[in-house]
Amino acid sequence: MTDARASGEKRTSVASRSGVRWAGCSARVAAGSANTINCYLDRDIDAVMKRTKRRPLVDGHGSIKPWEALAWGIFLGAGSTLLLGLLANWLAASLADAAILFY
Repeated sequence: MTDARASGEKRTSVASRSGVRWAGCSARVAAGSANTINCYLDRDIDAVMKRTKRRPLVDGHGSIKPWEALAWGIFLGAGSTLLLGLLANWLAASLADAAILFY
């Protein structure tokens, strides 16, 4: 038999479950970063549209100042880069950064 289980060999997986979970969490943080930066950049467009003119960064009455949103988006992006780079690999981290910049 050549099956690893039948011969008593230990099977190894490419990625551990905790590694996959951390990579998924890091990807979600990267998405949050991209969305936050996008909200900061699109304030002028959001102010004109009926559906988006009441967003916190647009109406001026929100509890979040535009520079705070930008700083938070950058912080989230840096955090996701470090998490992905250290817990998954640096290729995944650089691809997430490229997605943040593209978005």
